[in-house]
Amino acid sequence: MFKKNVIKLGLSAVLLVGCVGSAYAGAYQPYYYQPEAAFHHWYFGLQAGYFWQSVKSKTNVQTDNELGVQTTTTTKGSLSRSTGGAGRLSLGYLFNPNFGMEFGFSGYSSTEFTIKSTAVSTFMGQTFTASAKACGNIHVYIADLLLTATLPISSSAYLFTNAGAAYVYMKQTVSFDGSSGSQSVERVAPEVGVGVGFHASQNADITLSYQQIFGRGNISNSFTPYIGTAYIGARYNFA
Repeated sequence: MFKKNVIKLGLSAVLLVGCVGSAYAGAYQPYYYQPEAAFHHWYFGLQAGYFWQSVKSKTNVQTDNELGVQTTTTTKGSLSRSTGGAGRLSLGYLFNPNFGMEFGFSGYSSTEFTIKSTAVSTFMGQTFTASAKACGNIHVYIADLLLTATLPISSSAYLFTNAGAAYVYMKQTVSFDGSSGSQSVERVAPEVGVGVGFHASQNADITLSYQQIFGRGNISNSFTPYIGTAYIGARYNFA
């Protein structure tokens, strides 16, 4: 009789623990991670960061005219202030937990550049030199369309990367010999990025990322700069 009572008591305890465990598992789910939130939903992002710009900075042009004057013109340029603050707004859509699409708009603080041109002419054994210097500033705005890929690495963190096209609008203001002028350059440039995200709550994420936009041209003529930006951001998931 005693042995039967012990067996009954043991079975009752196992059933009780199993029922409590099942009820607890069904009721509990970590607040910071909702797997179903990763499927097909919109999100809005806000980022602030610090950027670096660079451009190709030297050209050499050699010309000869009908009088036999040979001229070599060397133009050197540099960004006297090439860093600053940046901001980005984005709206994205996840098709599934791993792939999506994102549209963004970025603005950058102005940078400054200096261009110095030196012309060396040779005629009948004589050498003549002339030089000129111009300076100005650059304002850059970018709208981009990116394909995104996401890889979860834990229940609260994930890696992501993106690639696509950036529409670059750049306005240059140039001062030379007491006068000034401006011009606008519009181009489409390739863009790539990589980052890591953390689930701060059921709908909010914190992100750390780096974006690279590839420039084209030379500082002595029509160009767009190379721009690398390190961002910290927040993302709200409409899920």
